[in-house]
Amino acid sequence: MLILMYLNIKMKKTILLLLLLLQLGLSAQTITIDFSSHPGKAVSLCLKKGTGCDALWTGMLDDKGKVIVDLQGKTDDYPGIATLSINSDSPILMDIIISGKEDVYISCPEEYPYESNITFDSAENESFKKWFIGQAQLQQKMNLLNESQKSNNEEDSSFSVIAKEIQDLKAQHSAFEKELTESKLYIGRFIQYYSFFNKEVENLMFADSIGMMNVRAYVRDSLDVKGLFRSGLWFSTFNGLLALYEKEKPYHKDFITDMSLLLERAGSERIYSTLAENLFEICEYKGWNDMEDHLAYYVINSGNLESSTGKIKRMITLNKLKKGIKAPDLLQGTLPAGNILLVFYLTGCGPCEYEMQQLKDNYHLIKEKGYQVVSVSLDMDEEIFKDTAETFPWEAKYCDLQGFKSPDAENYGVIATPTFYVIKDGVLQGRYTGIMDMGIIMNKNQDSE
Repeated sequence: MLILMYLNIKMKKTILLLLLLLQLGLSAQTITIDFSSHPGKAVSLCLKKGTGCDALWTGMLDDKGKVIVDLQGKTDDYPGIATLSINSDSPILMDIIISGKEDVYISCPEEYPYESNITFDSAENESFKKWFIGQAQLQQKMNLLNESQKSNNEEDSSFSVIAKEIQDLKAQHSAFEKELTESKLYIGRFIQYYSFFNKEVENLMFADSIGMMNVRAYVRDSLDVKGLFRSGLWFSTFNGLLALYEKEKPYHKDFITDMSLLLERAGSERIYSTLAENLFEICEYKGWNDMEDHLAYYVINSGNLESSTGKIKRMITLNKLKKGIKAPDLLQGTLPAGNILLVFYLTGCGPCEYEMQQLKDNYHLIKEKGYQVVSVSLDMDEEIFKDTAETFPWEAKYCDLQGFKSPDAENYGVIATPTFYVIKDGVLQGRYTGIMDMGIIMNKNQDSE
């Protein structure tokens, strides 16, 4: 009896193991590329993610122009769009769908691939070709009929015929959109993104208030951030949506509120951090400083970017460096006691050259006010740093040759140079971009007053 129980348990474990292996096998994916007119050419696959692309695989076509790419474990977080590149005499670039589960066979016997001579053995990619071409042809017919109808009077015999054809095409379009909505394929969602971008986002500059309201509602409530991230339409979409939020637009004040809803739907730290960084870049480029502060406050309190790096980390650090907190230690040296003027600069930066000259010219006045100057260079060339630093009259001059990746620059949230900090007895008093803004010395206009 005990032996039977042991065998039953062992059989169950074996079955579970087999099922697990079978499941892993089903989730694997291979891409077979068969371009017989391009033997021995370099080929690569790149996954579209946000504004960039993740290199997935690089290799060579064999002497028959064929290669099988094993993607097991590399596409677990897909489906999405990938770019297939063949480095031939006439380079080939084409988008394909990678699902993470479905094997793809793509072939073209001719030198120049186009829609009719490419063969796919893939539901996603065959639908990509069929639906995309079908939709384009339907739209073309609709445009021609609409133009034709404009040139006819209602009394003309052809008017009613054209009107019926337009109605039939509209019915076909509705059926097509229903098919997309019900489809479980990624291509269904991709065409919806593509249609949304082309019909709505690209025309936002000319949209009326109702059109803008509808687009905003879709963005807030329905836009699939995860799918958009993998579509190759990320930059174009967010760049186009800025027309909703310009300063003169009624939705400007709602920018961070709306974008926070998208951040909540990001679905992964990679997408969240990419979107957050892109939003910071938008605020910085547009000069929306108040929006930038609100965004930093939201991101910090969301708790979603504990392991953030790069610009996001600096923005979060910068938001935390408020007046009255203890100044971070300087890793390249020791901050002296008393009153300190700490400056981060970069040789060759126009504003830096101007401000550092101002600092040198007014150094005696700064000393008279009881301040010690500490400078940190973000130069990455030791000779350049030394040549510049030897012209400074103060003693504390540092550079670790790591540029903006310097730990001190990160700890002080330095995003641009020059950046000045006033520190009194180890406590931050303020951050500035120029010495005349600090109130330590007066400019000539203030002196005359």
